[in-house]
Amino acid sequence: MATPNLALIPSGIKATKVYSVLPNNGDGDFTFDRASTATRINKDGLIESVATDVPRLNYELTNGVAADCPSLLLEPSRTNKINYHIPNSNWVIENGAVVTENYAVSPDGTQNASRIQLDNSGASSLTRIFKNITPDSTADSISFYIKSNTGSAFDISFYLRDQGFGTVRFSNTSLSATTEWSRVTIENQDLSGAAADVMLLFYNTTSDESWDFLLYGVQGEAGSYSTSLIPTDGSTQTRVAETCNGAGTASTFNSTEGVLYAEIASLTGAANNSDRRIVLAKSGDTNNVIRLHYNNTSNTIQFKVRVASTNVCDLTYDLGDSTEYHKICGKYKQNDFALWVDGVEVATDTSGAVFPADTLNTVNFSNANASGDEFYGKVKELRVYNEALTDAQLQTLTT
Repeated sequence: MATPNLALIPSGIKATKVYSVLPNNGDGDFTFDRASTATRINKDGLIESVATDVPRLNYELTNGVAADCPSLLLEPSRTNKINYHIPNSNWVIENGAVVTENYAVSPDGTQNASRIQLDNSGASSLTRIFKNITPDSTADSISFYIKSNTGSAFDISFYLRDQGFGTVRFSNTSLSATTEWSRVTIENQDLSGAAADVMLLFYNTTSDESWDFLLYGVQGEAGSYSTSLIPTDGSTQTRVAETCNGAGTASTFNSTEGVLYAEIASLTGAANNSDRRIVLAKSGDTNNVIRLHYNNTSNTIQFKVRVASTNVCDLTYDLGDSTEYHKICGKYKQNDFALWVDGVEVATDTSGAVFPADTLNTVNFSNANASGDEFYGKVKELRVYNEALTDAQLQTLTT
């Protein structure tokens, strides 16, 4: 296998910088920006906060176990509209419900999770706790971490309702509070028609039964999908959008032939994930770019080569589920373009020009202007090769 001229395997970072493995002279390093703190899952599987402008190497959890290797996590700006992400006395607690603060160890590894007890035994009214959320979008998402405190799983009810127990916006009466922490997400809810605030309610609808569970990390955000936890303690908090751009120089890349490769996953498979771009480009020139991006069809990846404002290659493929990791590459060469996904050549184009020598000079997780169409997702690896690899090499690379 040929050696890439640029290789990013997320591992080396510092404030404002994501280091590439190749080239080793610093030309391949990315400039990173996020004007706020943010959270990640660390190598121990715990949620932790990282400082302003520090990139996030995120160790995803599978069945409660952290991945061996991290991915670079890039997310848009979001605000947690629930001003106490851990339930406490500032939540509304009614009809015999009991909230015990700092009762158990939470997903961040500290003893700050709240215990919720809802007991309808002999009660004349439903026991419940709730927090109001100000709806401001036709696409709101709610998320929280939950765990049984009884030693066995049981089903629990939660609702999104208009304030004053009006219209039910969302209901779930069969959520299983398991014996391990799990994150529940309620995504893409149209709450815009609510007359006032929307309530997130947990309440016991059964008779002669007590519920005992742990709750942590409650988040309400304007957006069609849930993002990483934004902790709050008395007021809403915002995580600012992230950018990661500017790797390479004209001497790093071959403008006449090569391969752009990435192992990536999107944050949502929906069509509104469109135009999340990774580009090899002439800096500042959107008319001379090579790009891999999620397009405006759900779960679809697109490989496009644009030379002097003309699209000379435009290939698409349905990934099935773009939120899963896929190994994707686009090959470019005069009259020889191809899109490969997970070991298979899925689309080709045998007609088209390429760039004059020394045109391409940067890689961005956005468009060529390093502003707009930012890539939001998870990146395990990024490579640029300065030759059009053979089919056998491309199969090996993407398998």
